[in-house]
Formats: sequence, C-alpha cells, structure tokens
Amino acid sequence: MGYKETKLSTENNDKAAHKNYKLDGLATTRLLVPSSKEAPMLSIQDVLDYCDLDRGEIEAIAEHEHIPITLAAEMSEALLCSPEGVCKLHVMFLENMQHAFDCGNFEHVNELAAAYQHLQRTHPLPSLSSH
Repeated sequence: MGYKETKLSTENNDKAAHKNYKLDGLATTRLLVPSSKEAPMLSIQDVLDYCDLDRGEIEAIAEHEHIPITLAAEMSEALLCSPEGVCKLHVMFLENMQHAFDCGNFEHVNELAAAYQHLQRTHPLPSLSSH
C-alpha cells in the first residue's frame, strides 16, 4: 500500500506513520497516512482544532507569510516549540499591524490587535535570561 504525506492527523488513525522534518529550521512532524480511498480527509476546522493557537492567530501567520491557512497552522505548532519561535510569532503580529496601519486599514489593525492580545495572554514573550 502506498502512502501520501499529510500535514496533520486525527487521533483515530492507527495506521499512520510519522516522519520528522524541519520547517524554517524548526523541528516538527508530518503524518504519513495510507493513500487509499479509506484515508480520512481533514477539514480546515480539524486542522485548526489540532493547533494551540486560535483561528485569528493562525490567519495572521498565513497573512504574514503569504501561505495557506493549513501551512500556517503547521508553522504555528513548530514556532511554539521554542522561545525564538514564540518571539517570531510576536514579531509577525507587530509587522502585520504596522502594514495594515500603513495601508490605512484600521479595521484590520483592530482585528489583529485583538488576536495579538490573545497571543500575549496565552503565549507571552519569553523572559530574557542573563548569561
């Protein structure tokens, strides 16, 4: 039986095998599922439910990186694995807000600010450690 690569899994897929890979230098995992017609199709909601960030936060990543929301969801999980990745998420939001402000899209600035406030509460910037 052949296998195809999919980004995320459901918990009930006991035929799945995992493969590690790097995304922007950050380690993450891809799921290999059977390529037969029996393989489950994941909805966008399934992908978002898998993530530690909410839809608005993932949409901001997709906007910043100019990638589909499914890839942004995967990227978000990789970024949350390290303090550097969390910092990069915060920078993405700030850059998105600056760009929306510069374009005069103040409604979008407010949307991004609300999503950023949630990110700050759930994934605050790591504290600086003294070496």
